[in-house]
Parts: sequence; C-alpha cells; structure tokens
Amino acid sequence: RLEPHAYYFCKAPGCNCKCREYRFDANYSKCEYCGHGPVQHYSRFNRDVVNPIRKYGYIGAGRNAFVTLKREVFDKSLLRRT
Repeated sequence: RLEPHAYYFCKAPGCNCKCREYRFDANYSKCEYCGHGPVQHYSRFNRDVVNPIRKYGYIGAGRNAFVTLKREVFDKSLLRRT
C-alpha cells in the first residue's frame, strides 16, 4: 500500500531501479542493483513529503506535502495506538 513512498528510485533515463534499502558498494560509488551513482537515486517520501514540509512549513508546497502525507500514507496504513 505504501509502495511509492517506501522505496528509493533511480533518476537515470531508462533505469527501473527501485529498492527499499539505499545500498551501494564499499566505495559508495555505485548502486548494487543498477550500477548508477548515489546522486542518481532519491527517496520518494523525502522528495514529496519531508523536504517540502521542512522548506515551506504549512504554506504552499508544504501544505500540499501534508495533504500527500495524509491521503497517500496515513489513510492507506492502519496506525494503532497502544
């Protein structure tokens, strides 16, 4: 249910790399899955939710990020309070 926000994606053209863990070789120079560099990868959750909230708060893009957080993350997951 949280698929797009739980993964790291590769920005390289034509690359379909999608992984849950940010894994690179010992030199931190290439991805273990696709071979592209770490700069080519991004976290969908950080890009769409965390960064806009940090940058704008609850105004403009930050507000849209809060709406995304509610609709695409919280509404699709069951949070229990114990």
